[in-house]
Amino acid sequence: VTTAAIDTWYDIIVTYDANTTLMTAYINGSLQNSATRTGAAASNGAGIRIASRWDAPQLLDATIKKIRVWNGALSNTEVAAIHQNYNSLV
Repeated sequence: VTTAAIDTWYDIIVTYDANTTLMTAYINGSLQNSATRTGAAASNGAGIRIASRWDAPQLLDATIKKIRVWNGALSNTEVAAIHQNYNSLV
């Protein structure tokens, strides 16, 4: 999905595996992209930003229903199961 549709629900999951440095992005349970990332995460001490740009005061005009954080990367199977569970609630 390159452009989000208005009044449409999306399940977005992004994982990062520190052991392999692999970052993956899923939309509605389907793998969209993956890439290796190296180097330490940048931090300015401002905490985590959700629905806003890190470098400008632009905000996402949307409702975020739920945010979950796991201590470890999820597998493709786990992402699919989470999406199936959320999809049944919509």
